[in-house]
Formats: sequence, structure tokens, C-alpha cells
Amino acid sequence: MQLTKEETKYFRAVRKNIGQNILNARRAKKLSLYRLSKEVGINPHNLDLFELGKKHISIEKLVKISSALNVNLDRLIDIDNVMTGKSEENEAWI
Repeated sequence: MQLTKEETKYFRAVRKNIGQNILNARRAKKLSLYRLSKEVGINPHNLDLFELGKKHISIEKLVKISSALNVNLDRLIDIDNVMTGKSEENEAWI
């Protein structure tokens, strides 16, 4: 099954939003990309691509990241902000 252009655009926005939320939470916790990647068993380059929204992330990896950051999974996913284009960059992640 092939996605429509609208679906592709939506899923790209979801991926980018999740990545931005991971990045914001990681920075708020003052964790380096390298340290978080080692804590969750992900290659640092792949984690960087996840944060940039350029690579798909499995739910298993997302759960590990959520746990390592001590952030609820639904907060990292935050579908509501995908539709508005907002990021929680200024929100308290701690």
C-alpha cells in the first residue's frame, strides 16, 4: 500500500515533531547525544537522525529513549503539536 502525498507529509511532520521533542528533552536533562545513545543502545549517528526527523524510529527504541529521559511516551509523540506545528522547546521537560 502506497501512502498519498498528504499522508507522507503528515508522517514526515510526526517524525520531525518526535525528533524535536527528543532533542528538547535531552537538552533539558543536560545529556549529550553520545551519552543518551549509549544509555539506550542506539548508534549516536542514528539518534542524531531521529532527532532531526530524518530517520524512522521503532516504538521499541522510542520507549527506551522515553525511559532514559524519564519522560512520558505520549509527551514525546505529542500528536496535537504536529497539527499546529508547535514544538515544546520552551516547555519544562524536567
